[in-house]
This record gives sequence, structure tokens and C-alpha cells, in this order.
Amino acid sequence: MTDILTVQHGGEAFPEAEPSIKLLISDKSTDVRKEVYVLLGQCLKLFSYPDLKNHEAKLVRYLLNGYSETSPELRELTATLLNECGEARHNLEERMKVLHSSSI
Repeated sequence: MTDILTVQHGGEAFPEAEPSIKLLISDKSTDVRKEVYVLLGQCLKLFSYPDLKNHEAKLVRYLLNGYSETSPELRELTATLLNECGEARHNLEERMKVLHSSSI
């Protein structure tokens, strides 16, 4: 699933992958849930701008589940991933402003 969602235009595959993400995010294995959180973070950082506009709210909502984890490691990972994604989103917005202003 990682290979499909983190390639260019991977956001187009998100609707098909979402049922698996829903299932895996509640898996009993901490390692499985950790990989899902990492995947969500990668999607938030790597999806194209149009794909982010379509899926960002769901991706963030799934990632926020990490704050309710019993594992301190997963709660810390969630905080780190959300911080990284926030920074990436801010940088994307800045690039979009520059592109928009140069096209005027």
C-alpha cells in the first residue's frame, strides 16, 4: 500500500486504500498501527496539491487517532508526524503563493 500511495498521483488511489487503512489503524499490533501512522504522514507530505485538497481532512483525522493510543511511543510518533506534516503543508502553501504571484 505504501508503494501505491506515495508515488506521484498516489492520492488517486486513496479511496481504494481507505478501507484497509480503517481496518489496519485499529489492528491489535502496535507495529502495524505504527506503520499506518507513518504511511498517513507520508501521504500528507507527498500527495500533490489537488490530492491533498481532496483527502487531507481524512488523512489528518486518521492520524489524530494516534493521540488516543495507549503506547507512549505511538503518541509521540503522532505528534512528530503532525508537526512534520504541518511544516510541509506550510511550505507547500508558500510555494503555491509564489507560483500564483509569478503567473499574474
